[in-house]
Amino acid sequence: MEIPSSIPDETLRASVLAALAADERTTYLELRVGVLNGIAHLAGLTPSQDQRTTAEEIAQGIEACAAWRTRLKRS
Repeated sequence: MEIPSSIPDETLRASVLAALAADERTTYLELRVGVLNGIAHLAGLTPSQDQRTTAEEIAQGIEACAAWRTRLKRS
């Protein structure tokens, strides 16, 4: 069972967006991030599978998120 984080969803969302923007490999990608009850949702299009994997790894580095859902697709 997933346990929601005690950190506000908007704070988690801002952390994920900041991490993606700070990395030169993902800063230009147009990704959407939503967080509900500590569960982060990453969506958007990536030009390659490598960029998709990189975006997922960066986002999953935010340990305060209770769980992840990925809806990234190749463009």
